[in-house]
Amino acid sequence: NGTTLNLALPRITSLQRDNDETSETLTWNISGIVCDGGRYVVICKEGNSDITSTCTDFTSITANTVFGSGSQTQTGEYVVYSGSETSVSITGLTAGTQYMAAVFYVDAEGNCSPKAQTTFTYSRTTILEPGDLAIVAINNTINGEGNTADEFSFVIFKKITPETSIDMTDNGYGRLYEGLWGTNEGF
Repeated sequence: NGTTLNLALPRITSLQRDNDETSETLTWNISGIVCDGGRYVVICKEGNSDITSTCTDFTSITANTVFGSGSQTQTGEYVVYSGSETSVSITGLTAGTQYMAAVFYVDAEGNCSPKAQTTFTYSRTTILEPGDLAIVAINNTINGEGNTADEFSFVIFKKITPETSIDMTDNGYGRLYEGLWGTNEGF
């Protein structure tokens, strides 16, 4: 008399995202036992409607982390990852565009866990490092006594992504010591 052990598929319990200058990174957690031969499949599409791909769409797929370059499982739905890691960085996204992404766990027999999905609007961020920007002039008397506006002139030595906003503050401008930036404001 044999006993049949029926193990439930692992479930994706959380899905987080983060972005940088060139990609959107999805990271997920699971509960349950991951068996040999299982894999995660990540599908991504433009827009905010649900992913309609199902397990039957994953039989012969090619994943590519460049959006739109992997297999298309349903109209506009692309495979951006198929593997054993629990994160993927997706590139080839358009700034200001909303996307839907879904993560599935697929076992060795082709059975799928319920999908976990999230929407995100990709926004490229320019990260400036020391030396990427030089302030060449500051005019804090642009409106005379008691002004609330300052004028900064600067040069940037790095390519800035479209629609980037640069926020500046004159915190630290108050002088505590002659000839030095003040230490009583800012950092």
